[in-house]
Amino acid sequence: VTERLVIPMLGQLGWDVSRYECTPEGMKNFAESSASLDFVLVPPLFNWQKVDGKEEWLLPKDGDYSCIKRYVENGGMIVVTEAQYKPCQEFFAKVDGAFSVITGQCTSSPWVMLGHTSNLEPVHPLRSFPNNIVERDNWAHFEIPAGSKWKPIAVCSEGKPSTIVQDFGKGCIVFVAMRHNRLDALENYYAYALAHRYGVTITKFKMPPLTAGDGT
Repeated sequence: VTERLVIPMLGQLGWDVSRYECTPEGMKNFAESSASLDFVLVPPLFNWQKVDGKEEWLLPKDGDYSCIKRYVENGGMIVVTEAQYKPCQEFFAKVDGAFSVITGQCTSSPWVMLGHTSNLEPVHPLRSFPNNIVERDNWAHFEIPAGSKWKPIAVCSEGKPSTIVQDFGKGCIVFVAMRHNRLDALENYYAYALAHRYGVTITKFKMPPLTAGDGT
């Protein structure tokens, strides 16, 4: 699925993409090159396979995750899409307990497809720069543990967090309860990663109205 959906989408943006498998060797390669990365996209929904008829997630079950923690501490940004799945949450809780979060299920309908997310005020740049992000509800949202440093920046139609962000060291980590295989969201992640890295705070942004050009 990664080959069919994620890689072509990144190609549309013209980005140079480095891939790291969820293996000890992949973690080693990530540690060696992470300083050169603009940001890291983790699409865990697409990292599973069937083994003896049972679905298993291709997330490291043991090993050294310190390179992931160091990457964020040193100013990197990690975006985890569809982070509402338990194996994904268990993995990142092993990376650092500060990343712990649990999933709540929206109750208004199985997939809540008639509702839309809302951005909390003041609107976070991840949701507004350079694109305004609003999407249909998913089936799940996040329940943030008491005392956690997670900050909700968007909520589902039930008012529960659907996108959360946490500053960690010099960097940050983002959990999204959506697949987000969409170009506008990726552009926002990239823009925020650069702004965060260079200490630029975006407080207000508005696109000018579209007008007809001169054809050149």
